[in-house]
Amino acid sequence: MNMIQLSLINVRKFIHYNPRTLIVNNISFDHADIFDDLKAIQRQFHHMIRTIPASGLVLSSASEQSAKETLALGCWSQQQFLGKDNEWFAERITNDASHFAVFHHGEKVAEVKWNVVGQHNMHNALMAIAAAHHTGIAIEDACKALGSFVNAKRRLEVKGEVNSITVYDDFAHHPEAILATLTALRDKVGWWSSYSCSA
Repeated sequence: MNMIQLSLINVRKFIHYNPRTLIVNNISFDHADIFDDLKAIQRQFHHMIRTIPASGLVLSSASEQSAKETLALGCWSQQQFLGKDNEWFAERITNDASHFAVFHHGEKVAEVKWNVVGQHNMHNALMAIAAAHHTGIAIEDACKALGSFVNAKRRLEVKGEVNSITVYDDFAHHPEAILATLTALRDKVGWWSSYSCSA
């Protein structure tokens, strides 16, 4: 989380943004050098949520408890949730989620085929599709665009393959992110032996 110094007060940069569409993916305790606990982080997210206008949209996961608690602190914008029986839902077609179906209000509206794996990435893609839809981009166009998406460096990045052994580089360091990465790889290749190397 970025900060700027104003006099003696730390102000989170994101309260100076003016978004109309906001994705609150998950909120978990991190940056212990800055925040005392999860509640302190939730307070900062609450300030950001309150900057969204009434005509705006806040997207979040129906299963993300800390985000729901944060939204309950006050939100005057429209809210949409992702998950089964909610406005948006994604369902894997392939086990590794490199091909998935997109549902909007219970109806299948499109499919995504891309070079990214993992349920967590499918969830992120669904958030992006929903946000794009709110800004006026057709769902089908957003899904098609994801087909040419190139993931960020060090995010399940394939470094090479030798003798049927694929080497991935991933920057995940938070326990939840590490679990998501390992789950994505297991969904792709099954149970395997993982080795960690650091330079």
